Amino acid sequence: MEITKHRLTVPAQSWSLEEIRGFCKRTLKSSSIDQQVYRQLVLAVDEVAANVVEHAYPEGVKRGDITLDIDIQEQRITIEISDTGVPFNPLATEPVDPKKSFSSRRRRGYGIPIIRRIVEDIHYERTDDGTNVLRMTKLR
Repeated sequence: MEITKHRLTVPAQSWSLEEIRGFCKRTLKSSSIDQQVYRQLVLAVDEVAANVVEHAYPEGVKRGDITLDIDIQEQRITIEISDTGVPFNPLATEPVDPKKSFSSRRRRGYGIPIIRRIVEDIHYERTDDGTNVLRMTKLR
């Protein structure tokens, strides 16, 4: 199998989410992956990208870009989503407690737990140049 790398950089705006989703779908479809894995990875990318758009550039912070890198290899697919917004490690947030009644649970914060069930590895880093990078790896 040929190893392929794909990149998309778009403004971190809500109107870019459709373009990100379309790029992800086209790229993953070209890799002949299982339909369930395809849907799961599109969901994971959609969740992370929406969070970047909503939280990485709060009011008063100059809007930047969001970059999506998809690296398709024979044994795995690695997806990196990066931005230069405010530092934020989504993996360090407190998980939702499923034992609490639904009415007492918070309404947000389910994305990362869902993504952790989808991918085999997820990693966050804030680079020296001020870039947030979230890397997800799914074995094929």
